[in-house]
Amino acid sequence: MDGRTATLAMTIGLGVLAGTARAQPIGETEAIRRALERSRELQMMLCEEASQQRGIDAAATGFKDPQLRLEDLSTRYFDPDANHQFTLGLRWSPPRIGELDAAAQEERVELWKRKVKTGEVRARIAADARKAFAGQSLLGELDELARRRVELEEGRLASIEALVALGERTVLDRAKAMRRLAKARRDAARVAQRRAEGRERFEALTGVPGDAALVAVEAPEGDLDLDAIRRAATGHRPEVGLAQQRTILADREWAAERFRVFPWISFVEVGFVHETEKTDWGEMRLGIDLPFSRWNLARLRAAAVRQRAGVLAAAATDEAIDRDVRSALQKYREALAAVRSLREDRDRQGRQADEVLQAARADRTLAADDVADLELADLDERQVALEARYDLAVAAADLCAAAGVESFADLSP
Repeated sequence: MDGRTATLAMTIGLGVLAGTARAQPIGETEAIRRALERSRELQMMLCEEASQQRGIDAAATGFKDPQLRLEDLSTRYFDPDANHQFTLGLRWSPPRIGELDAAAQEERVELWKRKVKTGEVRARIAADARKAFAGQSLLGELDELARRRVELEEGRLASIEALVALGERTVLDRAKAMRRLAKARRDAARVAQRRAEGRERFEALTGVPGDAALVAVEAPEGDLDLDAIRRAATGHRPEVGLAQQRTILADREWAAERFRVFPWISFVEVGFVHETEKTDWGEMRLGIDLPFSRWNLARLRAAAVRQRAGVLAAAATDEAIDRDVRSALQKYREALAAVRSLREDRDRQGRQADEVLQAARADRTLAADDVADLELADLDERQVALEARYDLAVAAADLCAAAGVESFADLSP
C-alpha cells in the first residue's frame, strides 16, 4: 500500500469513526444537560447571581469614604494686618456597630431570592426536557399503533365489501366499517401531528435533532419514602437557604437597632491649620450623635417582630415544601400503581390472549371483522399501557422538580 492509499484509507476510517460518534444515541441525562446549557433564561439568571455576589462583597466594606476638607479664612482685604488661616482636614464617619453586617446580610438575602428563582427555572427546564424525552418514545410507538390500526380497519373494510358483494353482509355494515376507518385515519393524522410537534419542541429545548437516535429509557419505578424525599428537598431546594438567611438578617438587624439607641460617633476629623500670626498647629474634631428619636424603642421592637417572623418563615417554607412533595409523590404513586396493575393483567392474561388471537387468525370460519376486533382490542391494551408509562414518566419528572433534584436517583435514601 503506497502512502497516498494509506492516507486515503486513514481519512475514510476517521470519517467513519466521526460519523459513528455523531450517531451515538442521546440519553435522558445528556438531553437534560443540553437543555440547561441551551437555556438563555437560565444563563441570564446565573449571571445575575454572580453580580449579586459582588454586591455582598461591596456591602461588607461599604463604609463612607473619608472627606477632604479645605478652608481658607481671611479678612485681609479689609485689614492687611488681619490674621490669615488655612485649614486642611480629613473627616470620616465611622459605621455604626452591626451596620455593615446587616447591610451585607441584606444583599445575601437578595442573592438567595435570585437562587430561588434560578432553582425554579432550572427545575422547570429539567422537567420539560425529561417529559419531552419521554414523549419522543411515546409518540413513536403511538404512531406505529395508529398506522397498524389503519391497516386493520382497511382490511376489515375490504373483507366486508367482498361479503356485501356476495350478499352476506349489508350496506349498513360497510358504512360502519367506513366510519371506523375514517376515525382511525383521523387518529393517525393527529398522532403524526403530535409527533412532528414533539420533535420540534424537543429540538428547540435541547438542540438535539428531532430524528436523532435516543436511548430507550423506561419510566422510573420505585417505592419511594416520603421522609427520604423530604430530606432530598431540604438539601436541594433553595427556599430552605433563603429562610435561613432571612432569619440571620432579622438577628443582625435586631443587634444593629439595639446599638442605635446609644450615642455614637458621627464623625472624626483631623486637620492641619496654618495661621500667619501663629505657629502651625494640628486640629481634631469629634461629633457625637444623640439618638433621642430612637429612645422610644419602636425600631427595636419592630426588629424583634421580624425575628419572630423569620422563625415562622422557616416553618412556613418547610410546610410549603412538604405540600409540594406530598402532592407530587401521591401522583407518582397513582401512576406507578396503574403501570403495575396493567403489567400484572398483561402477565396474567397476555399469554392466553395471544393464544386466542393466534387461533382466531388461523380459523378460516371466523369473520374477518371479528378477527380485526381482537387485533384492535390488543392494540387498545398496548396503547393504554404505553400512555400509563408516559404518565409515570411525567409524574417522576414533576416529583424531581418538587424535590429540587435533576436525577431521579437523588430521591432514593
